[in-house]
Amino acid sequence: MSVHPHFLNQNPPQTLRSSNPTPELFSALLDSAPDAMLVTDEHGAILLTNSQTEKLFGYSREELIGQPVEKLMPPRFREAHTKHRAQFFSTPRLRRCLHGGLYGLRSDGSEFPAEISLNPIATEGGVLVTSSIRDISDRKRAEQELHRAYDELDQRVLQRTAELEKATAELRARISLHEGTENELRQSEERFRLLVEGVNDYAIFMLNPEGLVVSWNAGAERIYGFTAEEVIGNDLSRFHSFEDPQAETPQYALEQATAAGRFDEEGWRVRKDGQRFRASSMTTALRDERGELWGFSRITRDVTERRELEHRLRHAQKLEAIGRLAGGVAHEFNNSATAILGYSSLVIDKAQDNQQLRHYAEEIHKAGLRAASVTRQLLAFSRQQILQPAMLSLNEVVTDIEKMIGGLIGENIRLLTTLDPYLGVVKADSGEMEQVIINLALNARDAMPDGGVIHIETSNVEVDHVFAAENPDMAPGPHVRLRVSDTGIGLDKQTAAHIFEPFFTTKPVGQGTGLGLSTVYGTVKRAGGGILVFSEPGRGATFEIYLPRLEQASVKPAILSPRRKADGGSETILIVEDDSSLRWLTGQILTQFGYTVLEAGDGSHALALAEERAGDIDILLTDVVMPRFNGRQLARQVRQFYPHIAVLLMSGYAAEIAAQHDGNELALPFLEKPFTPQELGLKVREVLDQSDAPRLRKPA
Repeated sequence: MSVHPHFLNQNPPQTLRSSNPTPELFSALLDSAPDAMLVTDEHGAILLTNSQTEKLFGYSREELIGQPVEKLMPPRFREAHTKHRAQFFSTPRLRRCLHGGLYGLRSDGSEFPAEISLNPIATEGGVLVTSSIRDISDRKRAEQELHRAYDELDQRVLQRTAELEKATAELRARISLHEGTENELRQSEERFRLLVEGVNDYAIFMLNPEGLVVSWNAGAERIYGFTAEEVIGNDLSRFHSFEDPQAETPQYALEQATAAGRFDEEGWRVRKDGQRFRASSMTTALRDERGELWGFSRITRDVTERRELEHRLRHAQKLEAIGRLAGGVAHEFNNSATAILGYSSLVIDKAQDNQQLRHYAEEIHKAGLRAASVTRQLLAFSRQQILQPAMLSLNEVVTDIEKMIGGLIGENIRLLTTLDPYLGVVKADSGEMEQVIINLALNARDAMPDGGVIHIETSNVEVDHVFAAENPDMAPGPHVRLRVSDTGIGLDKQTAAHIFEPFFTTKPVGQGTGLGLSTVYGTVKRAGGGILVFSEPGRGATFEIYLPRLEQASVKPAILSPRRKADGGSETILIVEDDSSLRWLTGQILTQFGYTVLEAGDGSHALALAEERAGDIDILLTDVVMPRFNGRQLARQVRQFYPHIAVLLMSGYAAEIAAQHDGNELALPFLEKPFTPQELGLKVREVLDQSDAPRLRKPA
């Protein structure tokens, strides 16, 4: 059986000869990786690539195979990289995993910062190197923005400090050398006083050797909240409040400055009104020309905003890493969940007369559904779930699932709803919003083991600039507020601070995944809104969700089609799936629906079948992630010669279909794993019914 020459894809180079691992295994591993991956030999020639490399650099595999790896980096890095490679292969002790930063060069000439990991692989033909490349443009921009903020703050500090040092040096010089007249000395002192008092960004004050305040500038009054009249003449310890009673006292700072000349510290302080802030202080001992101590200067600045920026950057990096991990775990598990749901459904259908076996199969099916639910939450958290945002009313969402919530929370908990009849509309995914409300209701239920009340409210609100400034996730303007409150055990301050973190839970081991509230947080963020929690131990908890309100007065939400039984057919389906167990299961399900099934384990086999029986094939059902080339590439090659064949993609990794728009091609239909036999039958029938391409029979 011959294969059409247009179907031939890249073959691994002959230099990659090893019995274990095989080139096919290399290709499969590379294509399943979320980052761009390359395999090069000791001369830097590219042997293998994956689909992520094509997306990142803009070259096809055919354009890269056999080319020097330096082609993918700017010219200014190439000579150094060539020398480094030679050293890498000539020095055995250097042949270990390397990790570093570089810049990548796309086919259109644009550059991007990249994070690169190199790993040596010993084969019979020599040492090969796998390179993992990740675009870190977003991270670099965040770091640059943070560094810019730091530089601005540091520049202002340096400028103010230089002015103070200059004025101090001038004053000391005039005193020590007895220069000028008494009037000149008073003028110099006055300039120094005006300079210090005019500084508003820093608290600058002087103390005598006993620690009593002798001067107090406008910045000190703004930062600490005390006026000069309240402070001057008093001991610093009387108003210098600390949040932590174990923190070092002002007297300790004076002792350290006396001994060392200067003492720097940072910690939490409390203003006169009780507000907490982070302060960085510098205490300097002042001595005359004979070395005798005549006082202290103390400069303090509020660094709360700076530390918050650092915290947000670290938090964003942590969530990015967790999101990648969650998406990868969900991708790998979806195939298993699909098999669990499919095989258990087949057993249920076959065990009509064996009630015990049927019961066992139903329990397995329920476990598969629960596992699929956890997988969807992982995908939602990692922002890799397929969404269909539409204009909808939260009132209708609450009304549609009110009975469902009542069945979930139990008879000892009362559910109350107060819905604004004039509620505006928002743009969000209806399924996600249902999951948000259900997660909050279940969270409230678990907080009321002895029963209580859950109250769900909706209302229109206006977010002003002050409220938006206090809550960075929100922007000023009209919003819809969804409030879910309970009469449960409540949360302490420390727990509330971590409540939206993934895998954080207060429940015993085995009774919670820690993904419910983190999923809620991710959903609200994707919808452009914000979420707040108000709670005290023993006084229940209230979650408030704010979503931007659209200007349209009344828009009907998207209506979901009612669930119906899948219809079968007599068409011929070509199934392409590299997982043999899942391929067999999919074939069995579709055969039971009446279809004729052809099976292929990879793209090459599928192309051969497409050429041999193209006139008989009605639809191509293919996995997206496969060795050698992916499902989209397979579909493109098949339809190039046989446009009548309908295509249905399937994958457990929603991010894999993000690039399904190839040039001017329309998006291909997609079935997300895990799916049940019923969902598979419905989707196949839907794609076949919508396909209006003419049947082109293969000539005899």
